[in-house]
Amino acid sequence: MQYLDLNTLNLNIHIIIEILAIIIALIAIIQTLILKLKVIPELRKELINPEELSDIKEQINNLTTKVQELENDFTNNSEISDTELVDIYNHYRESESLLNTIEVSGTPESYELHQKNNHHAIVLRKVEIGNGYYWVFRGKDSSYIVPKKGIRINIYNHEAIEALFICHDYQSEYSNNFELLKPAKVSAISQGQTWQLQQKGELQIISHEPPLEPDLILVYNNSPNKLSEQAIEVSQKPGSQQLILERVRRDRGSFWVLISENEFYIVPKYKIKITYLNYPLLASLFICKDYQEGKSEKFKLIKPGKLTVKIPGKTWELKEKGELQF
Repeated sequence: MQYLDLNTLNLNIHIIIEILAIIIALIAIIQTLILKLKVIPELRKELINPEELSDIKEQINNLTTKVQELENDFTNNSEISDTELVDIYNHYRESESLLNTIEVSGTPESYELHQKNNHHAIVLRKVEIGNGYYWVFRGKDSSYIVPKKGIRINIYNHEAIEALFICHDYQSEYSNNFELLKPAKVSAISQGQTWQLQQKGELQIISHEPPLEPDLILVYNNSPNKLSEQAIEVSQKPGSQQLILERVRRDRGSFWVLISENEFYIVPKYKIKITYLNYPLLASLFICKDYQEGKSEKFKLIKPGKLTVKIPGKTWELKEKGELQF
């Protein structure tokens, strides 16, 4: 999960190719030496003279110096300034990846201490990809932290994010999108594993709440992909006697939860493929008009389902069935 920009990426690939070419050249020189040293002892003095050895040594030294220079260039090009990071972060798509990022989350202990005393710095720990809320970058002058792409700020996560970023124009009634104004600065406690907040970053909130129910139906039936950025992916919670829907990682769920004016709606995920395996759950959440097993694939949303919150931001329970027309 990494990024710089396309030009830098091309430059880094070019550097790697150069390094590989140098390594191949070194291997060729070493192979030549080995072959010559394997000949019968009587011919060694004739085949390898001091001048030839000196020339080979000089070639190796030159190649070693070149490798070091390229390595330094690669390292310098992997580090970015805070202003470069802001521009990159705000203009790349979520489907792309970023160079030199480490996924992290704030530790519960540091959040608890911060709530008691807001001068206590938040500590962030490296987590497995998909389990974090922030990315750490190594910059030219400092290390930075930014929210992971795809995160939206709402009443459930605002307090935690506000501990790391000043959220300008935050509105509690919406699930808010944002732009990065300034990354937060962090210092390493354990290299590559834990960091401590040094200076808060800044986010400019841009409220793009999901449309109200009639508009939601219109958008879903005509351009459902427009809802993907603001949707929370969910799936049925296993092992529960009741029908409980739980939040899952992106591309792991079959349904979307959309929040509008504190109402929670559920709709089938865009491009969901209906099979005999997932139809029972679909039928538990929606009235499926004119559905025919093995024949019905496409449908229109007549009415989204409505949910009630069980655990804020994590689990929901069906309050009112939705309706689909096949």
